[in-house]
Amino acid sequence: SERARMAEGRREADALVLERESDEGNVEYKLKLVRPSPSRFTQLVTQLKYRLEEGGGEAIYEIGVGDDGTARGLGDEDMSQSLATLRAMCTQLRVRLTVLRTREVPHTGRRVVEALVRKVADGHKVEVRLALLGAMQAGKSTLMGVLSHGALDDGRGSARAGVLRHIHELETGRTSSVSTRVVAFDAAGRPLRAGPLCDSAEHVIERATKVVTLIDLCGHDKYFKTTVSGLTTTVPDCAAVVVDVGVGVAPTTVQHEALARALRLRCFYILSRVDRGRAATDAAAEQLRERLLGPGGRGAPVRVCDEAGAGRCA
Repeated sequence: SERARMAEGRREADALVLERESDEGNVEYKLKLVRPSPSRFTQLVTQLKYRLEEGGGEAIYEIGVGDDGTARGLGDEDMSQSLATLRAMCTQLRVRLTVLRTREVPHTGRRVVEALVRKVADGHKVEVRLALLGAMQAGKSTLMGVLSHGALDDGRGSARAGVLRHIHELETGRTSSVSTRVVAFDAAGRPLRAGPLCDSAEHVIERATKVVTLIDLCGHDKYFKTTVSGLTTTVPDCAAVVVDVGVGVAPTTVQHEALARALRLRCFYILSRVDRGRAATDAAAEQLRERLLGPGGRGAPVRVCDEAGAGRCA
């Protein structure tokens, strides 16, 4: 119906509205980059270098977006010239440019392009360490197994079997030690994995330009000291708090949140076991939203349900 189409258009437009650009960080908005003067080009290259330093070798460019975060978009000719300018800037710094996605601005015929600039020269690697927190049986080990092996769980614990280190962990489902796994990516952002008939894990990491180390920590109260020790010795860059939608925010979840906050870690939340149903998933998401908006919360949360949403939040 016409009303449904209008509602869909409003949702698409809202999805293209970003936060106001920050002077810090590795994200840069550019309304357009059309035929800059030599002096302006030098400024743009310096700006790109700064964004790369802020991002540890990575920068995100949003082309067609104003400084206030509004996606105005560009026509084909202006977008082509803007990307050509950005490629020239990357050539100057000997870094790689990858177009992540292109989005249409509703009812305008104009486009917004999101591009990743990554430093790959001289064997440079972007390294990120991600801690997995959450209560017992939330699905942390299973999640790590799926991400590191690239295969879904069979419903009987196949994913976590390659992560757990001790027999009693397999028997009880309780992680009692700190485990790590590595997920590697090439310059285009594609995952690199070792297999029985291909490269070894060491060779995969050597070829990677980005390496994410996943750190699986204990969720049972009995092993809380092990979790504290793991967080302080592995020095993660950020933390993912895993929440089982059938249980919601458990007391252990609250403890782990407090640990992450004390260590000033950036956090995001993952809802696991969403196959319990939409009602359980929505209830857990609302519980998290109320906690984050309440006293001592971290601010308004953004719910991510697809790859496009993940890209906007990243």
